[in-house]
Amino acid sequence: MLRQISIGTLCLLASLLSARANDLAEADRDAVMQALHRWEQAWVEKNAELAARDYSDDADWTNAFGMRCIGREEIQKLLERVFQLPFVMAGSTVYEYHDFTYLGPTTVLLRSRSIRTNQQLDNGETQPPRHINHLRVFSKRDGRWVIISHLIADERTPGKLRD
Repeated sequence: MLRQISIGTLCLLASLLSARANDLAEADRDAVMQALHRWEQAWVEKNAELAARDYSDDADWTNAFGMRCIGREEIQKLLERVFQLPFVMAGSTVYEYHDFTYLGPTTVLLRSRSIRTNQQLDNGETQPPRHINHLRVFSKRDGRWVIISHLIADERTPGKLRD
């Protein structure tokens, strides 16, 4: 008989099993951050190949609007279309923080929060700043850190509709 486990229990288990980010070797932490820097640079250059470079062949990626892709190739194809949309590409992004959670020698969570300013709607109207949360799961495969899961979520104020 299977028992249901609450989200709170799963979070508690994850926190008990995880170690602190400083348990991650400096070279590994640098490799993970380089992947993030390539992602950021890809958005500046509108380079979908660079943006998808650090995803695994079986990566699970969901953007802030719920569009889901499986695998580097599918992620790259979607980003090629996104990078052609002037209203999406208007604006700029600054990251507020990056929090590492070391889950073991081959698994790291990277939680980040960014602020995107001056992005536009498809009618050209400038949106208010967007606060965006990213949760990336990195796995070390064949000596290389790759993203196996990336969930992007717009931050919302409870009870308030998005502008």
